[in-house]
Amino acid sequence: MNTPKRQHTALILLTIALIAFICAHICGQQTQIEPPKNMGADEYSILPNPNALIWMSMGQREFLADMIWVRALQYNNLKNEAHIAENFADAMLALDPDFKAVYQWAAVASLFSENISVRSVETSNHYLRLGSKRFPLDPYYDYTIAINNISYYPEDGPRSEDERRSEAITY
Repeated sequence: MNTPKRQHTALILLTIALIAFICAHICGQQTQIEPPKNMGADEYSILPNPNALIWMSMGQREFLADMIWVRALQYNNLKNEAHIAENFADAMLALDPDFKAVYQWAAVASLFSENISVRSVETSNHYLRLGSKRFPLDPYYDYTIAINNISYYPEDGPRSEDERRSEAITY
């Protein structure tokens, strides 16, 4: 039944959606973001910063995190760049910090998307530490940090093998 109260609520939600669309359009024009030349428009994604995503989710944070998750899996598969995975992971974790798979995916994607380097190992360990803090009873995170430090950390990195092993033992 269409009551005046329900119509009023629908009108308010429609107005909010219209304002959000206009703001996003204006912001997009002001930033003058153009996709890289090697990408089609359908392959290119722009994520607002995580704080803006929280506001734009209108209380449906987990749903928006799931939508970004689907796009992140497609996008990272296409482009295979670590910094892209980090942007998607930061957005999803800001929206839903209990999204367990994101911590694991971000750690793997940041480590293996490009050449393994000191930065990629440290970035992977960063997401694993976040996951370990959020889910302290799950041994995956600590175990994987230890494996990263022993097996994947480049030998020419700034930390010696003994330092890496002693850190790995703490996990």
